[in-house]
Amino acid sequence: MAQTSGFFDAIETEGVYDRTYSSADYCDNLATIIKSGVRYSEDDDLKITAANGMYLTLAAGRAWINGHYFYSDTAETNLLISTAPTGELSRIDAVVLRLDTSEEVRAIYPDIVKGTAAAEPVAPTLTRNDTIYEIALAYVKVNANAREITDDNITDMRSNNSVCGWASSVTPAIMSMLQEYTWREVLTTSTTTITFNIPQFNADGGDAVIIDVYTNGILDVAGVDYTRVKNIITFTNTRLAGSEIVVKLKKSIEADGDIEKLTGIVEELQNDMNALNVDQDYIYVCTGINDNIKISNICQKFLNNDVDNAMLKIRVVGGNLGASTPFSGNGSSATPYVWFQLGKTTTTNRRVIIDFSNSGQIAPSIPAGGNNVIFAGKDVNITGAAVQAVETAGATAVKIFDGLGDIFAQDCFFRINTLSNSYIAQSGTFTNCRGHVACKDAGGYCFPVAPTCAVIINGGEYRAYTGKTDSYSAVLCVWYTNAAGIAESVKAPKITQSGYTQTWFCSAPSGYAVLNHCITQLTNNGNSVTNVNNIPLTIYST
Repeated sequence: MAQTSGFFDAIETEGVYDRTYSSADYCDNLATIIKSGVRYSEDDDLKITAANGMYLTLAAGRAWINGHYFYSDTAETNLLISTAPTGELSRIDAVVLRLDTSEEVRAIYPDIVKGTAAAEPVAPTLTRNDTIYEIALAYVKVNANAREITDDNITDMRSNNSVCGWASSVTPAIMSMLQEYTWREVLTTSTTTITFNIPQFNADGGDAVIIDVYTNGILDVAGVDYTRVKNIITFTNTRLAGSEIVVKLKKSIEADGDIEKLTGIVEELQNDMNALNVDQDYIYVCTGINDNIKISNICQKFLNNDVDNAMLKIRVVGGNLGASTPFSGNGSSATPYVWFQLGKTTTTNRRVIIDFSNSGQIAPSIPAGGNNVIFAGKDVNITGAAVQAVETAGATAVKIFDGLGDIFAQDCFFRINTLSNSYIAQSGTFTNCRGHVACKDAGGYCFPVAPTCAVIINGGEYRAYTGKTDSYSAVLCVWYTNAAGIAESVKAPKITQSGYTQTWFCSAPSGYAVLNHCITQLTNNGNSVTNVNNIPLTIYST
C-alpha cells in the first residue's frame, strides 16, 4: 500500500534534498479539485468575438486543463481564420485552448483547428491524448468565399460540458430546488383556528420551509393576521363560513450538485404526490448551465407516469436561463434539434404548465444550418416566455412549437430571424403574446395553420417578414380546407425592416379565417377571409 503527501519544504543534507516533486505531482492533485474548463465570471472570461476581417478576439481570462492553468490578462486580437473555402461549400473551425505537455512545449495556448469544407459541415474532432488535450471555446462557421467573420458566425461553446464547460469544484456543491405543496379548505362554519394537513411538512421542525397563508386569495401576514404552532393556525379575527383558506408550503430539496440526483428526488416526491392527490407546484431555480435540459428532464419524468389527470406547475426563476446544448436531435429535418421537450409526441392525460415570467430570456445557442424546435411536444402550456431564436447563417430553420395538440401560450414574446422556413406554431391558442418572424430566403409566416387544426390569436402584436423577392409573408395563413384561423383584437403594424417586406395580415385561399376588431394597415389575401369590424390603422406598437 502506497501513501503520499505534500507539499513540504525540502531540506538539503550533503547536497541531497529529502523532498522532490514534479509539476505532475502538483497538477494531478489539483485536477482532483478543479474540473477542466473556463472560469465563469462577470468578466466573460475567454469569450470569442469577431474582430476585423477574418480575425477573432479572445477576451482576457482564466482556464484550467487537467490541473494546469492558463491566464491571459489582456484580450488577444490576432487569432486568424484561414482562407474561406471557395465554391458553395462551407466549414466549421474550432477555437481551442490546447494543453501540450510534451517536453518541447509544456504550455497551454489558444489555436484554431480548421474544419473540413462540406455541404453540411461539422466541427472538427478535438485532440485528447497523453500529451495533447483541447477544450473548444467556440465554433466558427466559415461560409464559402467569406472575407469577414461576424459574431453571427460564432457559436459560444464555453458552457458545453462535452467540449469545454465551466471550471468548477470536482467535489459537488449543494444544489437545491424548492418544491411547493398546497392545502386548501372552504370553511363550513365560522372559526378562528384551522389545522392543515400537508404530509411533506414535518410539524416537529428540522426542515427548511416557507409557509404562506391566504384567505380568499389575500395573503395573511404572520404575527399580525395569524400565529402558527406546528400545523395549527390561529387567526386574529374570525374567518367566516364560506371563506377559502389556502396554505402553501415551500420546501427545499437538496442534491449534492448532481442534477440527475435532483431530478431523482423530484421523481420520488412526485410518486408520493400521485398517491396523496395533492396539488403539484415546483419552483425551478436557473443555474445558467443547460437549464433547458434539466427542465425537460423534470417534465418527461412526470409525463412518463401517465396514470391519471394530474397537473405539474413549474415556475422558472433566475436571471440567466442557460440553453447552450439541445435536449435532443441532430439538426436534420427528420430529427431537429429540440431545446425544450415539454410534452410527449402523443397526447397524454397529464399536463405540464410552465411559467417563465420570472426567468431570463430564452436564447438557445442555435447552430448554423440546422433545423430547430424550441418547445417540443403536444399539449404544451407556457406563460411569460421571452424567446430569441436568431441564426441567419446557413439553411437554419426554427419552429417555436412543433406539436399539433392543445398548445397554449400567454404573455409571451417570440422573435425568429433565420434564413429558411420558420414559424411560431401551426396549432394552438395564443393570448396577449407578441411575435416577430423574419425569414431571409423564404416566406415569413407567424401561424401557418396545419390541416385539421386551428389557431386562435387573442390580442397581442405580430409582424411577419420575408427577405425573398418572390415570396410572401403573413401573420395568419390558412391554406387547407380543413383548417381554421381566428384573430381577435390583434395588432399587426406595418413597419419597414431593411432588406425585408411585409405582404399580408392574413392569407386564406382555403379553409376558414375570421378576423375581428384587428388593427392593421396590411391587406388580406384569399376568398376565405371574413373581416368583422377591423380597423385599418397602425397605432403605437411595442
